[in-house]
Amino acid sequence: MIDAHKEIFIDTSGWLALEDASDPANSMTTQESRRLLQEGFHYVTTNFVLDEVYTVLKFRIGHAAAVRFGEKVRASSLVAVLIVSPAMEDEAWRFFEHQPQSTASYTDFVSWAVMRKRGIQVALTSDANFTAAGFEVLPRSLGNRLLDEPPPGCADLGQ
Repeated sequence: MIDAHKEIFIDTSGWLALEDASDPANSMTTQESRRLLQEGFHYVTTNFVLDEVYTVLKFRIGHAAAVRFGEKVRASSLVAVLIVSPAMEDEAWRFFEHQPQSTASYTDFVSWAVMRKRGIQVALTSDANFTAAGFEVLPRSLGNRLLDEPPPGCADLGQ
């Protein structure tokens, strides 16, 4: 069982930075991840986030890499994959529908609803929308970086 006080949410960009050596945030995110795991933290993510990660990995570095990643996450005792409930999705939708100017994805809104419900304040991500939503972002030096254009492999995915 994962200790709720030692949970860090890991977003799509966090997973991609860990899995893709060509990602600009790979080195810093990998170092931060090692530190967090050594300190006894565990990751929380959602099926929505994993959907994004599988898709981007498939197009960025190949289907086999996406499958290896999925198998690794599913087998890990250090990752809790939460299946988003209809109630949680409804909560996210209520925020999403009233934020027409936000650059955040719908998946981000779902992630924030999950984080609030679990009391998670910290995310491993390079998405500055998490900071704008009131969460702490690790690695800290990535917290003010917001991608002006989609990461490689995402251009045709509506990101």
